[in-house]
Amino acid sequence: LISASASICYQLIPLLASGEVFGMTTEISIHLLDSNQFKDILCGIVMEAEDMAFPLLHSISEHTEIDEAFIQADIIIVLDDVLLNHEVQSLENCIREVGEICQVYAPLIEKNAKSGVRVISSGKTFVNLKAMMIMTYGQSIKPENVIAVATSWESAAKAMLARKLNMNAAGVKDVIVWGNITGCNYIDLSHAKLYGYDCAIWGPANFPHPLLNMIYDSKWIHSEFLSAQSSLSSRVCHSVGMLPAHAVATVLRYWYHDSPPGQIVSVGILTKGK
Repeated sequence: LISASASICYQLIPLLASGEVFGMTTEISIHLLDSNQFKDILCGIVMEAEDMAFPLLHSISEHTEIDEAFIQADIIIVLDDVLLNHEVQSLENCIREVGEICQVYAPLIEKNAKSGVRVISSGKTFVNLKAMMIMTYGQSIKPENVIAVATSWESAAKAMLARKLNMNAAGVKDVIVWGNITGCNYIDLSHAKLYGYDCAIWGPANFPHPLLNMIYDSKWIHSEFLSAQSSLSSRVCHSVGMLPAHAVATVLRYWYHDSPPGQIVSVGILTKGK
């Protein structure tokens, strides 16, 4: 876990160590990486994780030396956030900073990690860009093994729709996030379906209702919902840790054990122009 002093780690480590992600028979070792100024926080996380005595947590360690990063890593979760504050620095400088960070990480991933390493770009800013830069500076890293997490935005959009329909958000499926996940994105509802929705038409538990057929207030879709996407991004970016941790754990679980049959899941991948 890179930038492991982030609050998401307090939520993510129990999920990873519980067996929910990799299976109830798979032991894992977790390595926490951050700069030396966060060493005390990392040591605290290590002690708490050890005290919780997770049966599947083989080991957990903290690292502040970049040369120690990624040794024999199967999975790398990039949490680095370059906070965009126009009063402090320009967008161009932020993008340059992201590129410089990834220019350090990518060669070390190639050198130290396993050949089939999987890289997950998460965080609140520049998620697509981090994934792209790691592939750019790490030519031997398999492009299909580098993804950007969109699940937080997908989940937040489902929750917003569920509140409008007065239903459980778990019943909202196949909401798609297109574009720059943490930047200019588009929430696509054209494939979205509702399961277990209380309306005049009933069917078995696996009977879906097309979402757009159930929201009769089309003005809400084309005005309020689209305009609310900016507040949606703000809410995701200000989340303390539960939402992004759940997003990373969900993507990993699907990656290793497949997503639910027939269900659409949004992740950022390298496009081939199709």
